[in-house]
Amino acid sequence: MNKNADEYLDTINSAFAIQDIERKYQDALNNTDGLKNQQALKDLMDEQLGILRNKEKITQYDIDRAEKLLQVEQARAALEDAQAAKTSMRLRRDSQGNYSYEYVADSGAIDDARGNLASAQNDLYNFDKDRYQSNLDDMLSAWKEFQSEYKDIITDTALSEQ
Repeated sequence: MNKNADEYLDTINSAFAIQDIERKYQDALNNTDGLKNQQALKDLMDEQLGILRNKEKITQYDIDRAEKLLQVEQARAALEDAQAAKTSMRLRRDSQGNYSYEYVADSGAIDDARGNLASAQNDLYNFDKDRYQSNLDDMLSAWKEFQSEYKDIITDTALSEQ
C-alpha cells in the first residue's frame, strides 16, 4: 500500500493539478483563432477535465497525458491554420497564356506545422508506451514478490496449515 500511495496525488495536489490543466486549456482557447479550432479544443478540454474530475484517484500521469493531448490538438490546429493561410504570392499562367498572380499557402510553414504535429503525436505515443512498460514491470515485480512469499510460506515447517 505504501508503494502505491506515492503514485497518487493527494486531494489538495489533485485539485491544484486539475485547476492548472484547466488554466492551460483556457489559455490555449483564448489564443486560438477560428471557430472550428476553438470548438475542437473546447471539446477536448471538456472531455479531459471530465475524466480527471470523475476519477477517484489521480496520478501525475493523468495530468501529464491531458497536457500532451492539448499539445497535439494545438499542433493540429496550427497545421490547419498554416494550410488555410494564403500568404505567398505565385505567378500562374492559364490555358490561354495569360499570367496572373494568386495567393497560395506557404509550403515552408505547412511543413513546419506538419513536423510539429508529428513530433507531438510521437511524444504522446512514447509517453503512453513508457507508462505501459512501467505497468508491465510493476506487475512482473508484484508477481515475483508473490511467488517468493508464497514459497516461503509453503516451505516454513513452523507454520500450521491454518
